[in-house]
Amino acid sequence: MTRLASSVFVGRAVELARLEGALRRAADGEGAGVIVGGEAGVGKTRLVEETAARAAAAGHTVLAGGCVELEGDGLPLAPVVEALRGLARRIGPEALARLAGGRRDELARLLPEVAGPATSPAAAGEDVQGHGIGRLFDLVLGVVEALAAEQPVLFVIEDLHWADHSTRALAAFLLRNLRGCRATLVLTYRADGVGPGHPLRTFLAESERLRWVAGSERQRWVERIELARFGRAEVTELVEAILGEAPADDLVDAVMDRSDGNAFFVEELVCAAGAGGVDTISPTLREALLARIEALPAATRHLLRVAAAGGQRVEHRLLAAVLGLPEEQLWDALRAAVATGVLMVAPADDAYCFRHALTRGALRHEALPGELSHLHRRYAQALEADPGLVGGGSRAAAAVAYHWYAACDHLRALPALLTAARAAAGTFAFAEALRHYERALASWDEVPDAAERAGVDHLGVLEAAIAVAKTAGELRRGLDLTTQARAEAARLGDPVRQALVLTEQSFLLRMLGHSDGVEEAREAVRLMPAEPPTPTRAKVLVSLGKALSMIPRRAAALEAIEEALAVARATGARRVEGKALMSTACLASVWTWPEDARLGREIAQELGDDDLLLSSYTNESDTWLGGCRFDEAIAAGREGLRLARRLGQERNHGLLIAGNVVEALFGAGRWDEAEKLLAETTELGPVGIHALFLEQLRGDLALARGRLDEAATALAAAEGTLAYRYLGSQYTMPLLRLRIEVDLRRAQPGALADGVAAALAAVRAVETFDFTDVVRYAAPLLAAAMGATAEAAGVARALRARDDLRRALEAADRVAALAAEMPFDRAVSGEACRAVIAGEQARAESRPDPRAWASAAKAWAALGVPYHSARARYRRAEALLAIGDRSAAGDELRAAATAADALGAHLLRHDLRLLAAQGRLALPGSADELTAAEGECGVATADGPPLGLTARELDVLRLVAAGSTNPQIATALFISRKTASTHVSNILGKLGVTTRGEAAAVAHRLRLFDGTDVADTAVPDHRPVTRR
Repeated sequence: MTRLASSVFVGRAVELARLEGALRRAADGEGAGVIVGGEAGVGKTRLVEETAARAAAAGHTVLAGGCVELEGDGLPLAPVVEALRGLARRIGPEALARLAGGRRDELARLLPEVAGPATSPAAAGEDVQGHGIGRLFDLVLGVVEALAAEQPVLFVIEDLHWADHSTRALAAFLLRNLRGCRATLVLTYRADGVGPGHPLRTFLAESERLRWVAGSERQRWVERIELARFGRAEVTELVEAILGEAPADDLVDAVMDRSDGNAFFVEELVCAAGAGGVDTISPTLREALLARIEALPAATRHLLRVAAAGGQRVEHRLLAAVLGLPEEQLWDALRAAVATGVLMVAPADDAYCFRHALTRGALRHEALPGELSHLHRRYAQALEADPGLVGGGSRAAAAVAYHWYAACDHLRALPALLTAARAAAGTFAFAEALRHYERALASWDEVPDAAERAGVDHLGVLEAAIAVAKTAGELRRGLDLTTQARAEAARLGDPVRQALVLTEQSFLLRMLGHSDGVEEAREAVRLMPAEPPTPTRAKVLVSLGKALSMIPRRAAALEAIEEALAVARATGARRVEGKALMSTACLASVWTWPEDARLGREIAQELGDDDLLLSSYTNESDTWLGGCRFDEAIAAGREGLRLARRLGQERNHGLLIAGNVVEALFGAGRWDEAEKLLAETTELGPVGIHALFLEQLRGDLALARGRLDEAATALAAAEGTLAYRYLGSQYTMPLLRLRIEVDLRRAQPGALADGVAAALAAVRAVETFDFTDVVRYAAPLLAAAMGATAEAAGVARALRARDDLRRALEAADRVAALAAEMPFDRAVSGEACRAVIAGEQARAESRPDPRAWASAAKAWAALGVPYHSARARYRRAEALLAIGDRSAAGDELRAAATAADALGAHLLRHDLRLLAAQGRLALPGSADELTAAEGECGVATADGPPLGLTARELDVLRLVAAGSTNPQIATALFISRKTASTHVSNILGKLGVTTRGEAAAVAHRLRLFDGTDVADTAVPDHRPVTRR
């Protein structure tokens, strides 16, 4: 019999080279992600197998797992379980537990075999639902990073089109977080299995954006490889490899004609040809797939039909239990199936999988009426008798539930589905828990006495489904469920449960942006009578207060929270009281001391409620931050950090508290301490909004220190998180501000225009609400946006680009109009930001205003923010130079330089030296010392020509600023192209920039050529570049 597959790797040279390139980048510490797509049978698995073999030969640790399909269901985190189980077998459970950093209990949720003697069973409680999935992702990332510290890692996840929600989320998480790690992540999916509405389409769209995270100057971080069908040459090579001899032309023609270059069909057709010729096969795909199986022994055909009902992958012990064959007959049947390549061995799980899903599909299609239901029932019975057949735990529960449901045995499916849902939640697979709950709801009406058999009523299942939907991020599905639950609660006539459902509905409506949720929250309050007071009424009143705080009804919101406090106190609902207290500071019309947070802490200490206790420290430190009371914020935050470490909550509450402390240290000018704490916190592997917050802070620090590349990298990492989370203004606005500031430094006027537009859109999004809620974040954003318009206007003036200047001034007017509506007095830093906006607007309009900058410097100094104060003094010096007051400008420059040196603010020191060079003013410190300190942003200057440039270099810079190329510069100055290139390189080095555009921007910003029309200096045939 002709062997089914070729032992020789055929074709795919270009694709394999790209994968090997990714492996090399990972080995060099850059990390790499590759997504391989293609139709069924085109050769994705064979390409990945060849890559894995070469990676192993090169010393990489290979982790591999595949998604498991159960008729549209993916087993929760199946590829991760398979990969880690294979690793455990190679290195031992103890070694794997050590790689997990001592988090054995969490690892045991996925792999029960690594559980230690002290491991306790998982409980799907509130805390787990709030933080579990992030911890799990962090755990997997930590294992990969620990392995990569020893040798490079290749992690393969196959068949992502079958992935469950949690696996897709994990894949996205790894794509974002393995960058910079010695690891390659390879994902495969079947392109023809991802139709409209398939959840993988969203994942692929998001990964497309990640392809460009590194920018155009570097290799893409995430690559996409789409496998095409073979051409005739590759088909000929494959047929020859299968046959072991050169094929006849007519055979190749026939195979090519029927397979159309699909590698899997080529193999099937060649093997069928050996059994009777290609022409003996029906042209239908199903018959082509089944032709080889029909030639197998009857026992093997029966085994394959049974295996097809079990799934794409079936464990050996489970298959044996369902078949019930004598051992020798079982082995004989399996050998025939494996020898012909219909089944493949998956040694990591002692399992078998179909070599191709199409074969399994064809076998299922051939099943007799009722045969599949019978087989599913046998699988369910075998698993109930021995859950260890598939490793026990949530995996067994999910398989039992699936098979009873597929068998249409709703009587047994209902309790099994509820058990599977609870087990899935216990392993953080909340999306899968939701699917089980929804199937239980679908089965409910088919089961007599369903509530008695389930141990919970129909509304209870709906309530549980809503809870896991929220945790899984399936907010739309959660909202749909609240509609059903609301009707069910009304039918039962239970006002308490009605009110609680309405509270959930109000929250989901707000989160989805469908409404403010006030109507639902008010109805919930109406359903709960004021007398006698109850804890539920207090809870729904807190919900109403939060809903009202989203719109300009601050007084009503505060009234609801105050009533909630009164009811909570009257009924002894201390936890609700604590939650209400945490909301009052947010509703204050002006900044107030965090007394309510401290009162909430006292309640948490009384109740022993760790979650509420740590929330009080987060709230207090943030409140102090809002008041620019940095010392108090640092003290409260450090106390909260110590508690979080003691309670083992560094990775959730501790991350937010640490971020508040870092922000306070940055504001207070204690940058070395801030960077140390930030580095320590980053080592904890933050995820989600925690990662975004900390990356934004890292970007701010790196930019101020002059590490522009690091700032851009941190910004990209934060923006990667932004795309996957619902975030409020406290996250989006600082990120938009950082984006503008980074683009400013990279001299990208086009990007600046986009940044200003995004800033205006973000602030306008809350125009119809109460600006008071966002002044703390919107005021600095508007200041940065006005600074961007000033920069764009300056460049446009220097280039005589009238259209660009008009657009820049129009943008400045729009920023000013929004600023005019902003209640700056409601934020402690508001007046300082207002002064900065005034100064930047004057700069945009080319009317220097030293007074505005003096007000800004004074306001920031009074708040104890030395960096912003020093930057305002720098701008004041610039304005003073523009009006000819060199003496006062020198005083401001020297004062700002002293502050910059004390802070280690190398970027500001760089700006000060450029301005001093323009004004021929001296600054403290030697040039060599200052250049070394400035690092990335340092420039070489001296007394004499501006910026330390020679006369010839100034001529060259003038042409660079006009947009001339090296050949045009050579023509204009009568020098060689090589000499022109050398001059440009020297100029970039002296200016401390990396691109010609940045050099031009520096020249324009410092008005080096205000007396000369730079456009006139270009060669006659060169048209000045208009920056857009």
